[in-house]
Amino acid sequence: MHGARLMLALRDLRVEHWPYRGAVGIREGDAMHVVDSWCYLGTASSDEELHAILDAGRPSFELDAYRILVKAMRRAKLVDLHEFAAVRASAEPDAA
Repeated sequence: MHGARLMLALRDLRVEHWPYRGAVGIREGDAMHVVDSWCYLGTASSDEELHAILDAGRPSFELDAYRILVKAMRRAKLVDLHEFAAVRASAEPDAA
């Protein structure tokens, strides 16, 4: 019984697996909200700001931000989500 109660109590603390290869952007008007591994990285209005955000690294995980992001990303239309992993990989010089 104790194990079942423990699992039930911990269920609300479970974090979903990040479904992307890297950072994604959620377009909102002219702004792009950048998220990586359930961490909000910032908002960009230009390519320069976007690259600065992607290069700055990731802040620590926050449970409240995670809950907000999960809801927002479920509501976002597929066309509004932009995956940046492929863009960054193609922009990096070949390591030959």
